[in-house]
Amino acid sequence: MSSWVYILKLSNGKYYIGSTRNLKQRIYDHQNGKSGFTSKYLPVKLKYSQKFDNHSDALKTEKYLKSLKS
Repeated sequence: MSSWVYILKLSNGKYYIGSTRNLKQRIYDHQNGKSGFTSKYLPVKLKYSQKFDNHSDALKTEKYLKSLKS
């Protein structure tokens, strides 16, 4: 089953990195305040997404991108 890594730009100018199996639903949740952390930084805007053939690769990429952010 495919998965996605995505990057959102938050209203405070910072970025949020995540992964999901259902990108459309996850972005909807973020944009409508249904995701805990990002609900405080609305509106959010999708800046980047990448599809992966499996969830394991998506999680590895998410972890790598978060390590660059630090």
